[in-house]
Amino acid sequence: MVRFGIIGAGEIAHKFAEAAGMVGGCELAAVAARDGERAEAFAGQWKIPHHFGSYRELLASGSCDVVYLATTNQTHRDLALMVLDAGHHLLCEKPLALRHRDAREILSRAGERGLFAMETLWSLFLPTLNTARRWVREGLIGKVHMAGMMVSLDAPADHRVRSPELGGGILYDLGVYPLHILPFLLDTEIRDVRAIVKRDDDGIDVADLIVLDLGGCLASVHLSMDLPMTAPSVLCGEKGSIYMHGAHKARRVEARDPEGRIIGAFEDPFTNGFEHQIAHVLQCLARGETESPVVSHRASLRCAEIFDQVLA
Repeated sequence: MVRFGIIGAGEIAHKFAEAAGMVGGCELAAVAARDGERAEAFAGQWKIPHHFGSYRELLASGSCDVVYLATTNQTHRDLALMVLDAGHHLLCEKPLALRHRDAREILSRAGERGLFAMETLWSLFLPTLNTARRWVREGLIGKVHMAGMMVSLDAPADHRVRSPELGGGILYDLGVYPLHILPFLLDTEIRDVRAIVKRDDDGIDVADLIVLDLGGCLASVHLSMDLPMTAPSVLCGEKGSIYMHGAHKARRVEARDPEGRIIGAFEDPFTNGFEHQIAHVLQCLARGETESPVVSHRASLRCAEIFDQVLA
């Protein structure tokens, strides 16, 4: 039985806790938050036996094997190193780090310690997106030449994504998804990047237009924190197109021929989605792996490198 500890008690931590209860072979053993009462309430809700008002207390308690880091973006580098130095495997909520050098330091430390470390990209484990990837591999729509993904949220003025102090910015918060998903779907790497960035008065990127060179395919990525967009993501090939309804949260994917006729469809009306990612981590640990073959260290480092390039 793999014991998970959670650092942070916000919305994303609740989602992880719910998903862990859906997966066999693991248990929620501990939670820590800066506010001890908040940690206690979280533990009570999810029936977690240990709760702490200090991150270091959780790490010193010996209560868990893997720590899921669910704190705000600007804390990831320091807390990830703290987790690894305490001898725990690491799951770090995306983005792994805000800078390439910090991401490299985290993953190097994991390697030195012989510990598993993974940036959490739950979307890469969704059955819908894996179906789309399989269709591409099978040649259902032929060679893919163009792709597009639009991801956004309508963030109020007090949302953390608008806060420089909390590591805000739309590229960090949502751009990480297409930077991982598009190369994953096409089984390739990002070769070059071009971007136009719109910033607010605090220097936060509030909207980005990014073009990715994926080898034989050029992909456009549109990001915004000023509006909710519902446009499907699309892969355009020589023999048709694949539409992913819901972008990184896709619950339905369709393949269509050049005349628009459906030649493939798959739906997964999930309620959480994190469970597939957690099951993957358990499989990696059971095999003694220190790196996920799906969310590779190379992919996380490339993503952080693009942060540096686009936001310079």
